Amino acid sequence: MLLQGGYEPNQEPYLSMMLQSYHESLLSELKGRCRVFVPKGRVLIGCLDESGILEYGQVYVQELQCGDQSYFRKVDDKTSVLTGKVVVTKNPCLHPGDIRVLEAVYSDVLEEKGLFDCILFPQKGPRQTTSLFRFYPMPFYAKSQYSVEIPQEIHKFFVDYMVNDTLGAISTAHLVLADREPEKACSSKCLELAQLHSMAVDFAKTGAPAAMPRYLKPREYPDFMERTEKPMYISTGVLGKLYRATLESSARAGVTFVWSKEVAEAAYDLDLEVEGFRDFLPLAEAHKDMYVEKLSMLMNYYDAKHEDEIMTGNLRRKAAYLQRDNRRYGETKDRILVATKSLQMEAKEWLENGCSVKQRQQLASAWYHVTYHPDYFEESTTMTTCLSFPWIVVDTLLGIKSANRRDMLVDQETTTTD
Repeated sequence: MLLQGGYEPNQEPYLSMMLQSYHESLLSELKGRCRVFVPKGRVLIGCLDESGILEYGQVYVQELQCGDQSYFRKVDDKTSVLTGKVVVTKNPCLHPGDIRVLEAVYSDVLEEKGLFDCILFPQKGPRQTTSLFRFYPMPFYAKSQYSVEIPQEIHKFFVDYMVNDTLGAISTAHLVLADREPEKACSSKCLELAQLHSMAVDFAKTGAPAAMPRYLKPREYPDFMERTEKPMYISTGVLGKLYRATLESSARAGVTFVWSKEVAEAAYDLDLEVEGFRDFLPLAEAHKDMYVEKLSMLMNYYDAKHEDEIMTGNLRRKAAYLQRDNRRYGETKDRILVATKSLQMEAKEWLENGCSVKQRQQLASAWYHVTYHPDYFEESTTMTTCLSFPWIVVDTLLGIKSANRRDMLVDQETTTTD
């Protein structure tokens, strides 16, 4: 909203701080997890075409619109149908056969079924499309007889599973060999690991462990995996090049935002002042003190050193540790964002309950004044800055700025006419 309101990143400190944090987070995820944004990509649920309309090699995709989707066939204001050549992969994608090029088609009959955010596969053809994603048939090892489960057997199975679970080791070995081998993922070792991976995924159901031979275990690790305790080599593949380019970009962009009195003097926006806002300065100071106290508690709890970390959920000190566990990383970030959102909603109630509806602009302007004005600058820690405080009511502040701009234009036109 700040960009839409006419603010430039190099002029508004809070906007600059948040954009820098977001950029740093993207580089960190690109370096540590190789998360590449695919503009025309989508995660979908695979379903069978029960109507039998789709031919072999065809798929049907209807999804809810989000952002620019000019490559979709628009159905209505909310949904679109994808048409043309598409690349479909399964997750996880280890075997070369896990990637397929198919034809997305439009069908009136399938549109009426109302299946959104799904990809429909055909039931026709010499072989089902979904079965092509597995080069090897899934081996199931079943015992001839099953005894009644008793606690001792359940305990034994759990221990066996924990001891023999090699899914992570197989995935790591596949990543290394796919980068190291001349034939990449098509090499014989990677194909064998892809088969073992399928067995390891179903180990909890079948009870058949996937034993990884010693010759498949990597002896050296590529630099992009950052296994500093192991022998490493410089990867010449795309992941290695991307990793080193990310390191260079991170070094160039690694400038920490610093709030100073000089920055406050240059950034203070007079367009956010309204008549009568000074009457609310004492109340605004009290609100800011409460906000700073509560936000500081959140920052201390999650070990966040800077305000942008708690506002975005991207903790710099724990980034390397959390990114090794995708689920824990996501859960921690979600908890931080929920806690921050809750605090902002509470602060918004302070403004709504602290004055009448007609006085909200004055109080919002006072919030901005006690945060940004150089007279309120404090030579202290980042904890007491809290540039996010006034932007909790960003819609109100932008309304003030827009009104002041209109008044200024009217005054200029009047002066020119005279």
